[in-house]
Amino acid sequence: MKKRCNQKKNYPRHGGRGITYDPYWEKFDNFLEDMGERPDGYTLDRINNDGNYTKDNCRWATYEEQNINRTIRKDNTLGIIGVQPHLGGYVVLINRNKKRIYLGWTKDFFLACCLKKSWEETYG
Repeated sequence: MKKRCNQKKNYPRHGGRGITYDPYWEKFDNFLEDMGERPDGYTLDRINNDGNYTKDNCRWATYEEQNINRTIRKDNTLGIIGVQPHLGGYVVLINRNKKRIYLGWTKDFFLACCLKKSWEETYG
């Protein structure tokens, strides 16, 4: 959380967008009091990706939950996470268990969206 808001590497997507963390959380014991222990397999997630790291806007979430709760990239002109223009068609990519899974490529945008939706319905 602190690195995302303060380090140059992560700054454009967090601190550079005005994302901050509650000053009360500067002391780890205060953070622990508000959020509790991290459950195995979970990481800190902001419920509203445009909001700050605060008690009311944070939760412990799985990687799958966080991938669903992503901000759409600025270069994503389609507005759909996981379907991107590529080589005159559309590529379908899913993030799962910290890995990027290639589902396929098609010239048809509707078919690409159907492929993504079908995968999500089958595998969550």
